[in-house]
Amino acid sequence: MYRKKLMQACLAGALVATIGTSANVPVVKAAAEIQTVSETDDAEDVEESEEVEDTEEEEAVEETSEDEEVETEEVETYSAGDAGEENSPEENKSVIVKYQFVCDGKFVAGGDCFVPSGIQNYSVFEEYLPEGYTRVTGGDTTITEGETYVISVEKIDSGDTEEPEKTEVTMNIQFKAGDEVVAGGDYTVPEGVQNYSVLEQYVPEGYQMTTTGDFMAEEGGKLVVSIEKISTEVTMNIQFKAGDEVVAGGDYTVPEGVQNYSVLEKYVPEGYQMTTTGDFMAEEGGKLEVSIEKISTEVTMNIQFKDGDEVVAGGDYTVPEGVQNY
Repeated sequence: MYRKKLMQACLAGALVATIGTSANVPVVKAAAEIQTVSETDDAEDVEESEEVEDTEEEEAVEETSEDEEVETEEVETYSAGDAGEENSPEENKSVIVKYQFVCDGKFVAGGDCFVPSGIQNYSVFEEYLPEGYTRVTGGDTTITEGETYVISVEKIDSGDTEEPEKTEVTMNIQFKAGDEVVAGGDYTVPEGVQNYSVLEQYVPEGYQMTTTGDFMAEEGGKLVVSIEKISTEVTMNIQFKAGDEVVAGGDYTVPEGVQNYSVLEKYVPEGYQMTTTGDFMAEEGGKLEVSIEKISTEVTMNIQFKDGDEVVAGGDYTVPEGVQNY
């Protein structure tokens, strides 16, 4: 710009010199031409200056953008992952730490692992989770080499509604019918509080439990279970005889198996009683004779003993009721 002004001054001097030597060129016209040249040059200088300023501003903007991009890349490179805070490259280097996964206060898994140092989210331990578990502990923590980090986990609900398999224990069990031990020994049953119905499979054949309710099943425990014979009735032909006389008889139903004659009491004819005792075998279609006798009921009678017409003795005497032999 200064060179242009100097050139303008030189040009003006040359014009003045020319004017001085030529009478045909008016001085006013020469001055006007100088002014026009000067104004044109000034306009060009302003335009050039504005172009230079615009160029400098664009270069400054580009430099600023490049600086911001560099700073952004550095922040992204050294961010603390989920922590949302900046860490230096030194803080983000991988270090060895110990981890422990705990579920309901019980150790599930653990060991050594490589994780970035500095402020990190607990998600950095996600890849070490044992199968079937999900992380409960969340948020951020400071990772320091050699430290131990305890992370709470919980089991993933598989949606399986089946009850877990029960643990079995061995117990000594006796099955008793009254005072008689019909069967017994060591049996396996589910552990814990159980209903007596779980013992149905061990009840001796032909018997049924009379004990009901619950019991505690535990390893090495002992248990007495009351049982009774299952009554299966059969039909038998039975005759009740007083001597050679058949007083009553017919087909009667009685419990199957070895039975005592007392089970026939309900069939004995009225006024009689059984004289047969012991046991008999009750089976379908069987036959049986049962001895009975008349039950004696005494009555009072006035009796006279006479020798001819003379009464030798007499009075009230007790004798069996009914037809009697003298």
